Amino acid sequence: MLNMTVGEFIAAFVAVVAGLVGFIKGVEYLVGKAGRAATKWLERGLEPMNKKLDLIGKQVATNQLENDKTILVRLLADIKQGENLTEIEVERLHETYTRYTQNGGNSYIHDEWEKIKKEGKL
Repeated sequence: MLNMTVGEFIAAFVAVVAGLVGFIKGVEYLVGKAGRAATKWLERGLEPMNKKLDLIGKQVATNQLENDKTILVRLLADIKQGENLTEIEVERLHETYTRYTQNGGNSYIHDEWEKIKKEGKL
């Protein structure tokens, strides 16, 4: 080993470095493959739960819309009958109406809202 020329030393050094780089890249490749396989396995395993969560989310949104509609019907009827709402009730009414219309609710509630607004009761 002491009788190595500079060229032989450089060649041996390059071979060792190339071997290490190849080894690292091989490990990287295997880890990547294993990671992708694990991800796919988890996604398949979690798919039924994700579907249930999506369904629950849709049901919650539907319930919120119906709840908002009930609140709006009640408070708009109170206003129509001449009942004075507190400042907090009016603020809550506006928040509920905004959320209701943003979430797709736009039926007779909208017409009633506009009618009462024209009358200056809102």
